[in-house]
Amino acid sequence: MNAGMDSFILDPLNQDLMGMLFATEALLGEDDYCMEYIGAYREGIFGQKK
Repeated sequence: MNAGMDSFILDPLNQDLMGMLFATEALLGEDDYCMEYIGAYREGIFGQKK
């Protein structure tokens, strides 16, 4: 993403890939105050299974 990748295909049910997507956006500064990352974690999109 940092090198200019605009899009990619991924399985939205794969929690590892979704977590990597949200983390990358947060680390690149595209997610103000990491609110999207936090919201996705709270919704269970990625992270530990309960």
